[in-house]
Amino acid sequence: MQRYKTGESRQQIRMNSLENKIENNSIVRFIDMFVEILDLVGMGFKYSETKDTGNKPYSPWDMLKLYLYGYFFGIRSSRKLETEAKRNIELMWLICELTPDFKTIADFRKDNVDSIKKVFKEFVKICREQGLIDSKIIGLDGTKVKAVNSRDKVHTKETIKRKEKYIDEKIDSYMKELEEADAKEENEKTLEKEIIQKALENLNKRKKKLQEIKQTVEATGEQVAETDVESRLMKTRNGFDASYNVQAVVDGKNKLILDYSVVNETSDINQLEPAIKAVTEEYGIENFEVVADTGYRNSEQIENIQGLGATVYIPPKNTRPGEIEFKYNPDNNTYTCTEGKTLAFAYDFLNKGKPTNVYQCKDCEDCPSRDKCTKSKKGRSIKVLANNNVLEEMDIRVKVSPEKMKLRSQICEHPFGIMKQEMGFRTFLMKGLRKVNAEAGLTMLVFNMKRVVNILKSTKTSNVCGYITG
Repeated sequence: MQRYKTGESRQQIRMNSLENKIENNSIVRFIDMFVEILDLVGMGFKYSETKDTGNKPYSPWDMLKLYLYGYFFGIRSSRKLETEAKRNIELMWLICELTPDFKTIADFRKDNVDSIKKVFKEFVKICREQGLIDSKIIGLDGTKVKAVNSRDKVHTKETIKRKEKYIDEKIDSYMKELEEADAKEENEKTLEKEIIQKALENLNKRKKKLQEIKQTVEATGEQVAETDVESRLMKTRNGFDASYNVQAVVDGKNKLILDYSVVNETSDINQLEPAIKAVTEEYGIENFEVVADTGYRNSEQIENIQGLGATVYIPPKNTRPGEIEFKYNPDNNTYTCTEGKTLAFAYDFLNKGKPTNVYQCKDCEDCPSRDKCTKSKKGRSIKVLANNNVLEEMDIRVKVSPEKMKLRSQICEHPFGIMKQEMGFRTFLMKGLRKVNAEAGLTMLVFNMKRVVNILKSTKTSNVCGYITG
């Protein structure tokens, strides 16, 4: 006879509560205590105040707990959360065995975009009060997150040109096949002609739709996405894809996120000032350092945030082997090229509304690099913004303190790595800038909560809760 350990009978009636099923150090106790101290009425959550008549809504406190728990374990889909609420004992305890349907769950996230940002800020303020954030050095970084839109459904001038060429070639091919079918015997050509004509009809419909999109692209000068109209074609590690650009400002002390935003601009060049300004206005920080990568190298925005008390460290762009470089000489307002030639100030002008200086070299005749440097008979000239000295001074700081760039990668890349790998934040589930901001907000909030638990390295969740809530 085989001997195994046996469990309890499924028909056994037990006198037991959900409270006894939840361990003292379970993360659900941390989520529960944090959400319970929030003023969701003041934060403007829908249904945070109820009417005396009508069907009773689900409490926003319970719905927020449901979402936070789901995001903790990489469950972001409303349908999956609906299933978990019915079978997950921790969730049953957390929301008192409520079982909202997926539509109700999805609507909560959609209807409380701005309020979710307020919850995020509240948690950051708690962390600041408890000394987990000091804002002495902060990093800024961005990542591309895929939108609910196929790459083929985003149109630019280049993609439209390729698609028009393809459709025209297919139409020409089908027209030739149609002519060949006409030359065949009557009983052979009927079915073949019907198939070709149907294909031609579909191609002409596609061409007409493409013409309408082309007019929009030419009129606005922007991309046109068909499914998620606010998404854009962006360069990612896996090539170009319909995406959003997610920005995060990260505190250097414990790598906690101070602020976030989601934009549909394809590059980071205009994101530095808005991100840093939002943090300084919200938390009143001053005399701090900012580290970011080359994509944020915007002299005008760097100058503006330095006026807010920031010392900025952004590395110069990498030069290709053999590429001519120009070094600024602040003492006499000139540039020196790789070959030692001097470019003196020539004149200034407004370039797209921005004051720009032109520097000219008058000694290019016998230069060994002239052929690859310039074809102008007047010699090489360069255009730089009038405030380019801001970049020159910053380059000196970066050269003197190379450790800042190592620190940048440690601060900025950690959060996105965790969010993508552990929390599944690689694709948005919702459409439109406002809604994807809500998704990003929940992800950033839960990252901070997970990070705090790990920082404190507590074996008892109650201790963590007490630390955070004061």
